[in-house]
Amino acid sequence: MSEIGKIKEQIQAAIEAVKDFDEPYKTKAFEVILSKNLDALSSGKSERKGKEGETPLSDLAEKIENFATEVGVSIAQLESVFQFNDDLEFIYRPLPGAVADRQASFSQCILIGMEEVYKKKLIDASELIKKLDAYGLDSKNLSRNLQRRTDVFRMMGRGKATRYKLTDTGKTSAIELVRTFATTIRQT
Repeated sequence: MSEIGKIKEQIQAAIEAVKDFDEPYKTKAFEVILSKNLDALSSGKSERKGKEGETPLSDLAEKIENFATEVGVSIAQLESVFQFNDDLEFIYRPLPGAVADRQASFSQCILIGMEEVYKKKLIDASELIKKLDAYGLDSKNLSRNLQRRTDVFRMMGRGKATRYKLTDTGKTSAIELVRTFATTIRQT
């Protein structure tokens, strides 16, 4: 595919990712997604050192691609749910359900993303709370709300030393949840 064709593909993916947002969020989200997609496209172009024109992927880009494949979505669709930098940020909005359900959904997505892309199976409660706060979701009663879902979450430790991970059932559920978020047309 030509370079212009790849750029057009990235523009179309960004348009698709934000089509159900309201202004001013739609414009800003479009700019962020397009910028990230074009940065990834240009960084891939600048790394051409492989055999016969192959472009070696950076370690993070390869892990993101593997995660997208596992979830069964495109990288652009996955990037409508997560922002991948030095750390993982959950960006899908609006998150449906009551506060406890949103906490559980958010935690599942963060835990599966951290495990699959950043190879971190256990997340400290303090890190999860910081991510919830950054997202704008209340972290009150998080421990209790996740503890009630023993089929999905495993808690290790107590108090400030608590760490979370997903059960096997939780991993399957989290992958399905990410797939749903990545492929759902959001209604506002």
